[in-house]
Amino acid sequence: MKLEYHPLINLSTADVVGIKIVASPLKYPLYMYSIESIIEAGNQNRRNQIVSGIDGLDTLEHEILFLTYHANNYDEISEWLSLSHGKVFSKSKISRINNNLMEKFACNSVEELKMMIFKQGLHLKFPYSLVGEFMYPTQNS
Repeated sequence: MKLEYHPLINLSTADVVGIKIVASPLKYPLYMYSIESIIEAGNQNRRNQIVSGIDGLDTLEHEILFLTYHANNYDEISEWLSLSHGKVFSKSKISRINNNLMEKFACNSVEELKMMIFKQGLHLKFPYSLVGEFMYPTQNS
């Protein structure tokens, strides 16, 4: 937990009357998969199995499908895609593509889509396009 301390000041007397403490969870980078094992895997068959694509989906749809399962919200998905591709992805674009994915997989909600992703093992199919060189921040500035 990250703790922030702020003094509470009485404006008429300029005295400190208390301390406001705000606790928030730390934001650590998401280690969705053991990327080291992908990089170090000398066995080409294993590597292809881990980073293979999904039939019927283009690269961006595959990335969003994978990140939908592993991310908390569209903000995180857009942040990760923006960092990996070097261009801005809006939440509305992510939402639009996710709605198309729900139609393709006959799902009525994001939670149902996540269950389908898990049942079919698609949460393990790491998109190769996300394995390229990119960095993302480990802390907020």
